[in-house]
Amino acid sequence: MMEMSSYLIFKSDSRFYDDKNFPYGFDRAGIFTRAEVELLHDCGRVLEALELGTQPPLGEEQERFVKVCNGLEVAESSVEKTWMKYRMTTSVEKLKVSCHSSTPLAESHSESMDDIL
Repeated sequence: MMEMSSYLIFKSDSRFYDDKNFPYGFDRAGIFTRAEVELLHDCGRVLEALELGTQPPLGEEQERFVKVCNGLEVAESSVEKTWMKYRMTTSVEKLKVSCHSSTPLAESHSESMDDIL
């Protein structure tokens, strides 16, 4: 469960959405728990502003959060862990998977069926 003090320190007046990466919402992505979805909605605007540097950190918890975002600290609180999870899912490049190989199957194996039998 989320620490209440952290939640209140990062809470925003408006809800956070990421229509580019989550066009159907965080809750329908199948990645985040219900608590993580609420945290992203309620705190995401402040967290994003802190990470981007458009809002200065207010207090030790927000300063620590900025350090976590910059890789100087390891995420420990639920706020930090949820934001890192969000950032990991949005920063990973989408891989294209193909059913076809660029190398013919016969060439990709070093042994022939005669060698095996």
